[in-house]
Amino acid sequence: MTPVLNFAYGSNMLWQRIRDRVPSAVPLGPARLPGYQLHWHKVGKDRSGKCDIRPAADPANLVHGVLYRFDRSDKPLLDAAEGLGYGYDEIEVQVETANGSSLALAYAATHIEPTLRPFDWYQALVVAGAVEHGLPVDYVDALRRIEAKADADAARAALHFKLAGQG
Repeated sequence: MTPVLNFAYGSNMLWQRIRDRVPSAVPLGPARLPGYQLHWHKVGKDRSGKCDIRPAADPANLVHGVLYRFDRSDKPLLDAAEGLGYGYDEIEVQVETANGSSLALAYAATHIEPTLRPFDWYQALVVAGAVEHGLPVDYVDALRRIEAKADADAARAALHFKLAGQG
């Protein structure tokens, strides 16, 4: 069976996060998606902002992320975790890696609200994944500068901060 290549650009960049969702996920390394821009406007089930990718007005823009490979039999697990059909659609993107370019699946938001902000724990997961895979320092710094908000659900926040290595 053909494996699936996935371009992760949000909290799924963190290997433990995606492995909890997709047990067969193996990181292939950093990847770049030219001509796109990262947004934090996808409406999450918790009413906070989640990451999304959109084509950029400036073709020089790019989104950094991580390319993963996983078993096709695990794809329904990631589809469910991402809310395929209920907030995200699947798209194919051409990403650049140290080994050349690859066609990969990614998820693009269908339900957005530009005024949303991510929870601080979600931002911590995104930053932890970017650091874990050695994404460019200036990109990681930009992720850290995103305005985030505290989660009123302290137990949920603690669980996710622990996963991000902050608890």
